[in-house]
Amino acid sequence: MVFHQMIKERRKQLGMTQEELAKELNVSRSAISNWEIGRNYPDITTLIELAQMYQVSLDELFYDDIDLVNKFAEDNKKKEQLKKVNKLLVFLLLIGVSSIIYLFLTRKPEIVFAHESVANHFPMTNFKEEEVKRVEVKKDKLYLTVDHPQNIAYYIESNKDELQVNLYQSKQSKIDERISIEGRIEIDLSSHNLAKIRKIVIYSDKS
Repeated sequence: MVFHQMIKERRKQLGMTQEELAKELNVSRSAISNWEIGRNYPDITTLIELAQMYQVSLDELFYDDIDLVNKFAEDNKKKEQLKKVNKLLVFLLLIGVSSIIYLFLTRKPEIVFAHESVANHFPMTNFKEEEVKRVEVKKDKLYLTVDHPQNIAYYIESNKDELQVNLYQSKQSKIDERISIEGRIEIDLSSHNLAKIRKIVIYSDKS
C-alpha cells in the first residue's frame, strides 16, 4: 500500500476527519487532502508526527512508496549540499572579515612631504626634502634617516586624521625636543591614535 492510501485508511480507522487531523498536525485541511490523493508529501517533521499519531513506524508509512523514498533521498541530498554551501559561505565570510581586520590593524598612514611649515615662527632651519633619505612607520614609532649625522629638533601637531611633523636643524635645546643622532631619528607616536591617522605630513624646505 502506497503512502497516500495508507494515511487515508489510518485516518478513517481512527475515526478522524481531514479537518481534525489537520488541526492535530497544525496544517491546513487542503494539505491533508493533497497528501491523501498523492499530490505532494509532508515534510520529515510532520511525517514523524503523523507516524506517532497513527502508531506506525516510518518504514510502514512509506515502505512500498518508491516515489516517497526517492523524494526523501533527494531532499537529504539537497540538505547535505546546502550544509556544504553554508559551511563554505561561513568560511569565506570569516576569511573576508579576518582580512578586513588585518588590513585595518596593519594599515600604515600615507607619508607625504610638504613645503609649508606650520611652525616657521621658530628660529630654526627646516630640513630640505632631499636631506631626508628614508621615512617609515613601525608600530608606534616614526623613523627618519637623514644624509648626515646632526642634531634634530622636531615638532608634531595632530589634525583629525593627519599628523604634521616639522624637522629642524637646531642646537637650541629649549626649542621643542631635540635628539642627537647618527643619521637616524626615532619619534615616539604612542600618544597619537595611529589607527585613525591616514596621513603623516613631513614639512621641509624646497630644494
